[in-house]
Amino acid sequence: MSGRQDQDRNELADLYDRYGGKVYGYLFMMLASHAETEDAMQEVFCRMWERGTAGGAIENPVGYLFRAAHNEARSRTRRQWRRWLQLGAVQESACILEPVDAAANATEDREAVAHALSQLPAKQREVVALKAFQDLTFAEIAQALNISPNTAASRYRYALGKLENLLKKEGFGS
Repeated sequence: MSGRQDQDRNELADLYDRYGGKVYGYLFMMLASHAETEDAMQEVFCRMWERGTAGGAIENPVGYLFRAAHNEARSRTRRQWRRWLQLGAVQESACILEPVDAAANATEDREAVAHALSQLPAKQREVVALKAFQDLTFAEIAQALNISPNTAASRYRYALGKLENLLKKEGFGS
């Protein structure tokens, strides 16, 4: 292996160690499937390897990483919708469980939040996923989504307002 490939391998391993969990969390928030998320993670990091990180081939590897994750999630979501529509398999199912203890209540709370998040517009949901769950700054979110930091901040602010209203309708908060 050449020196450049060794350097790329080391930089990619460092990116994976530092950001792999955050990218996984972001992808899972968008794809809602562990299998799809794992496949998407592999695609994103393979793309990084093919592009090469050493020698400045990618000016901002972290921004590129989240942008690649964003693009991969959108692509997979579009393909999934096409498959569902072609198969006529868009069906909703509901499961009604009575909470029996604090763990069940916590699960119910998480499900309510997840349901509220699913009702947000995709652009707002992406910003919430990156800000609240991946702890990215608005500047990092802006770079990942190719928007301005002000747009990222306003989408986040609007999303929080909508979430608050949605959760109040479900009986959470005052």
